[in-house]
Amino acid sequence: MNRILIIDTSYPINSRNQRILDSLILKYGIDNVRFVAWNRDNREVLKMHSDMYIQNQVSPYGNRLRKVLSLLNFYKYIKASVDDFQPEILIASHWDSLFLAQFLKTKYRKIVYENLDLPTSSNKFILFCLQKLEAYSLRKVNLISFASRFYPPLYSSYKIKKIVLENKVASSVPFLKTIKRDRKCFLLTFIGNIRYSDILENVINVVKDNSKIQFVLHGEGPDYKYLKMKYADIKNVIFTGKYRYEDVASLFQSSDVVWAAYPSKDHNVKYAISNKYHESIYYGVPCIYAVDTLLGNYVKQKKLGYVVDPYNLADIKQLLYDILNGNETCLIKENLLKEKIDDKNWEEEIKPFISEIEQLFDTNDGE
Repeated sequence: MNRILIIDTSYPINSRNQRILDSLILKYGIDNVRFVAWNRDNREVLKMHSDMYIQNQVSPYGNRLRKVLSLLNFYKYIKASVDDFQPEILIASHWDSLFLAQFLKTKYRKIVYENLDLPTSSNKFILFCLQKLEAYSLRKVNLISFASRFYPPLYSSYKIKKIVLENKVASSVPFLKTIKRDRKCFLLTFIGNIRYSDILENVINVVKDNSKIQFVLHGEGPDYKYLKMKYADIKNVIFTGKYRYEDVASLFQSSDVVWAAYPSKDHNVKYAISNKYHESIYYGVPCIYAVDTLLGNYVKQKKLGYVVDPYNLADIKQLLYDILNGNETCLIKENLLKEKIDDKNWEEEIKPFISEIEQLFDTNDGE
C-alpha cells in the first residue's frame, strides 16, 4: 500500500514537516500519507487536518517534566494510530518522536529519523542523557534525513543511510517584483518564533535610542508577551504578532536586514542552518547570524550576510553602525543573487529523499 505516517510531538506540525507531508502526498496520494501529532496547548484543529491523527492532551510548552510524564500517553496514541493506519514507513520528527517510534519497528516497518534539530540542553548532564537516548533509538533507524549540511559528521560512526534535506524555499513561494517603501528609517526585522529573550533584548537595547533604525518583530512565541509588555513604550521597536506564511515574502522583501542570530552557546545552534538563510538567498535580503557557529563561519567566508556576537551589545552596535554606513552591503547582495542562481528549490531538494523512501518500500529488514 506504500503508506507513510509522520510523527510530530506538537500541533500544528512544524513547517518543515508540512512541506515533507505535502511532497509525499503529491507522490503517493492523500490516502496513503498521514501524520500523528500532539495538540499540547488546546489549539483548534484545522478542518484540513480532520483525517489526521491528533491527540488533544494539555502539556504546556516549556514544562519539560509535564511533557516527559505525558509521553507514555502519546506513545499509546501513536501505537493506536499505527494499528489503524498500518503504515510501512514511520517518519519520526526530532529525537523524542524517534525514541517512541523505535518501539514500533518491525521487519516490515521502516523508520526514518527526520533530524531537524540536534538534542540540546544548557545542562551538560541532561545533554549527555538526551544524546544517549538518541543513540539508543538509532539502532532501529533505516534512514536519517538531516536539516543541516553540518549535522552528518556528528553521526559518522552510525552505519545508517544518510541524506541532507535542507529547508530550501519552494518554487511556488511568491517573490514580489515591487515593494512599496514609504518609510525613511532603516528597517531591521525579526521573523519567526519569539524566544531567546536575552538575545532579542540585547538588540532592543542597542536600537532603542537610535532613531535611524526601526526594529520590527513579526511572530509569537514563549517570550512574546514578556517582551512586548516590557518594551511597550519604545517607539522604534514594534511587535506585530502572528503572521501567515504567505506574508513572509512581503515581510522579508520590505526589510533592509533580517535578524537571524540565535544563541551560539546552544549545542544545536552551533550546527543548524536557519530557514532564514535559505529565505535570505531567495529574497536577496541579508541576514545577521551568530559568530562561533558553522553557519556564521560559512556566511562570513562567502560574504552572504553579516555575523555578530549576539551576547555582546558593543559588537551588535558596531555591526549596525557598519551596515548603516553601507559596509559590504552591495557585495553581499550581489553574492546572494549569484547564490540564488546556483541554489536548489524545495522540489529539487526533496527528490533524493523520495528516492530513498522508494527504496525502503522495496526492501525488507532481515530481522
